[in-house]
Amino acid sequence: RLVIADARQVDLGIVAGTKFPETTTGNTGDGLIPRDPAVLTRVIAAFNGGFKTMHGAFGMMVRGREIVRPKASFATVGRFKDGRLGFGTWKKETKGDVFESYRQNLVPLIENGVINPTGEQKWGITPLGDDPVYTYRAAVGTTGAGQIIYAWGNATSAPLLAKAMALGGCVYAIHLDMNWGHTRFEWYRVYDEASLPGKLKEKMYDHGGVKFQARRMDPE
Repeated sequence: RLVIADARQVDLGIVAGTKFPETTTGNTGDGLIPRDPAVLTRVIAAFNGGFKTMHGAFGMMVRGREIVRPKASFATVGRFKDGRLGFGTWKKETKGDVFESYRQNLVPLIENGVINPTGEQKWGITPLGDDPVYTYRAAVGTTGAGQIIYAWGNATSAPLLAKAMALGGCVYAIHLDMNWGHTRFEWYRVYDEASLPGKLKEKMYDHGGVKFQARRMDPE
């Protein structure tokens, strides 16, 4: 499944969990989408991030707080301090202080439109007893027109997921987390008091005073 969003209308935020990825700097995440009403009431979806620190120590910064230091040669999605969103491979000369947030994970799945440009053979690991190649996988990237693209598949390999993204116009992609339970995309609609409807066809949730509806992209 592919979800494509117009980056002129939809923004991409980065949030760290309270435990994962494990910090290498002493800074930790809060696991929360910002509660600023200007942000919260515009939330339309959320999806999984990358690997735990123990599985590669890929860099992460959230709103100026570095949680895991970045490393060269790894695929990165980042938000610059001026608000721009960028996808690319971190280089030795890349300056981290120009970013507000970023997340790395593995080498590029797609770069300049080329699938697996580094010839990587091992895209993560699966639990013992599971197929070592075909499993639940997720990725995020950008199209040539600057759109954001998220991909999810079950019983899929990394090259197959990349091929689907390329067919969707993706020119740069980052392999995210994998395996059952670690890949998820959920649609949200968050309400403020002024926009609460009288009758709802779907269940309304209330978490800490935040009223919202939620739906999985796929039942699996």
